[in-house]
Amino acid sequence: ATPTLILWGSEDNVSPLRVGKILQYHLKNSHLIVYDKIGHTPMLEAPEIWTNAVCERLLSKLYIGSQFLAHTI
Repeated sequence: ATPTLILWGSEDNVSPLRVGKILQYHLKNSHLIVYDKIGHTPMLEAPEIWTNAVCERLLSKLYIGSQFLAHTI
């Protein structure tokens, strides 16, 4: 399954948190991060926190991938 990062605002009035939890349940290899006191657009409401979460996840996957490649070559 493709690694999936789900970023959700706890105060999202468009898509409630239960929807994020359902996504996490059905998307194998997914990780749900819930932002407290953030609504439907965490990338606009908390851009630094959102960017850090995305970059951290991408870098962790790149690191794991490069370690895997180093051991298989």
